[in-house]
Parts: sequence; structure tokens; C-alpha cells
Amino acid sequence: MSISVSVLTLMAISIERYQAIVYPLKFSGTKQRARILIFSIWVLSILLVLPGYIMILFFILIRKREKYNRTFMNCKSTCDLNEFTNSEDCFVDDMSIEMK
Repeated sequence: MSISVSVLTLMAISIERYQAIVYPLKFSGTKQRARILIFSIWVLSILLVLPGYIMILFFILIRKREKYNRTFMNCKSTCDLNEFTNSEDCFVDDMSIEMK
């Protein structure tokens, strides 16, 4: 995000300097204009970077889900789960299901 903020800030400075040089009598640089420009640069930067962050979080969640599924599928059953009606009768310990 810092790269996009830097690039957008340099672009805004360049456009503002261009306007000040080409139209010296029409140029009006105010604090309010600077505040709006800075705010819009940060908002635009966040919007540009947001899809990347969403994709990274999506892939992290998928990897955690795949890891959980592999762990669950690799568990070895040491007790017959059909015999127990209460889930507290068996538990997972050291990658295997054992009786309490």
C-alpha cells in the first residue's frame, strides 16, 4: 500500500505543479484542497490494494481448511464410533481416536 500512496502522491504533486506553471493566475492552492487531495489519495490506495488482501486471506483460509481435512482423514480409529451415542466417549489424541 505504501508504494501506491507514494506513486499517487508524486502524481498529485506533478499535476498540481503543472497547473501552477501553466495557469499561474488561475491556480489557487488552499489547505482544504490539500486535505481533500491527501484523503482521496489514501482512499484510492486502499481501494487498489484491497483485492490483493482479500485474495491472500482467501488462500490462507483454504490452506487451513485443506490442512484440517488432511489431519481428519489421517486419524486412525482405535474404537468403534458406531457403538457410542455420546461423542464424549471417544476423543482424538496423537492423531488417533481412543477411548476415554
